[in-house]
Amino acid sequence: PDLVVTVGQFGLSRPTMELLRRSARHIAIELPTVGREVCDPLRSAERVLSGIPLPPSDMTPDPTWLAGWRAADDAAADVIAAQLGAQASLTGSAVAARVWDRAPEDGLLLVAASWPVRQVEAFAGRRQGLRVIGNRGANGIDGLVSTAWGAALAHQAQGGGPAVALLGDLAFLHDHNGLLVGPDEPRPDLVVVVLDNDGGGIFHQLEQGRPEHSASFERLFGTPQGRDLVAVAESAGVPGVAVADVAGLDAAVADALSSGGVRVVVARVPDRAAEAGVLRQIQEAVDGRVGRL
Repeated sequence: PDLVVTVGQFGLSRPTMELLRRSARHIAIELPTVGREVCDPLRSAERVLSGIPLPPSDMTPDPTWLAGWRAADDAAADVIAAQLGAQASLTGSAVAARVWDRAPEDGLLLVAASWPVRQVEAFAGRRQGLRVIGNRGANGIDGLVSTAWGAALAHQAQGGGPAVALLGDLAFLHDHNGLLVGPDEPRPDLVVVVLDNDGGGIFHQLEQGRPEHSASFERLFGTPQGRDLVAVAESAGVPGVAVADVAGLDAAVADALSSGGVRVVVARVPDRAAEAGVLRQIQEAVDGRVGRL
């Protein structure tokens, strides 16, 4: 693009950051609640403004630009749907897309930091009516079970529908004691869907996942725990079920939503290296399709 205008805080999305790097110009809008260091993280803005300027009155938008973006988006969505549907086993990316699609219209969806939020960013489609929240702890994955529990209670106290939390296995284990609630405490309608790839899947996508770091990768970044997450849930008195395919996931989520209360669905997905390979295949297929437009 010739110009990118950013408003407030951003920077977790690598595609967004790459868009800034490739743009000819960048104008940042600084909000009162954040400082320059977060509204211009790359120090790429030629100007940082305190308000959004009005466009020139004689400006004529180019309709082909937006049409091109929409065509590319539609083409990418078609390729992604085909690629995810072609996978023989359940993948983390497919879980994120299906949980997004099946969360109730009046519901609440908490998306965990690290890997799940990026999978939703990459593969979720457009929809309305769903309230989506996130949380950032010291390490990004702290306190998410407790956050989901409290947010679900607040949402439902205001007349909202069931809540769903999409977590990775490490985030679930970091705060599984959030399921330990006294017998007289209120319980929300909350379905916790756990992507179980036994470790930190996001790191296979980052620099530390390169082959030259393989000797120390698992201990420092993969950090597999090898735990039975259904047993972890049931030890806290919360019903849990494990699934390994799309049909099982859909049935388990539907059953948990209709049953009410707090329930855990553990989606057992391929190992982290295999998931990284799936993502590379999807990216190559999208690049090829969009490149032909």
